[in-house]
Amino acid sequence: MGDLLMKHIAPGLGCVVAWLLFSSPFKAVLQVRQSRALGSLNPLPLVAMWANCVAWLVYSFITTDVYVLASNIPGLLLGSFMTISCYGFADEKTRNTMLQGIMFFATLLTAAGMSISFGDYDHKAAINIW
Repeated sequence: MGDLLMKHIAPGLGCVVAWLLFSSPFKAVLQVRQSRALGSLNPLPLVAMWANCVAWLVYSFITTDVYVLASNIPGLLLGSFMTISCYGFADEKTRNTMLQGIMFFATLLTAAGMSISFGDYDHKAAINIW
């Protein structure tokens, strides 16, 4: 029973919690799209959600962890949709900040991926580095 709980039930519940977390800003983003204005919505956490999910998806590929994969695919899709949606209705300063965040995280994740891929690391070390 303990093995079932730790290897399947708890990670499965973690997937549900992650899906709820990633979908929580969805209603506000739909409102932004309808009103065609950001209003008081801060879109920067959406950029962080996108980057977080990309990083965890890479980890799931390295570790072949289906629960991490299942948790973060919806997060990446929702994060992409919500980030792009808000970008279209943001003022120039906010757009620049969002773009800087995306470029920062894309550069960081690319550098980490390159160091793991082209470095002299065994599989366990690559998992620990990521």
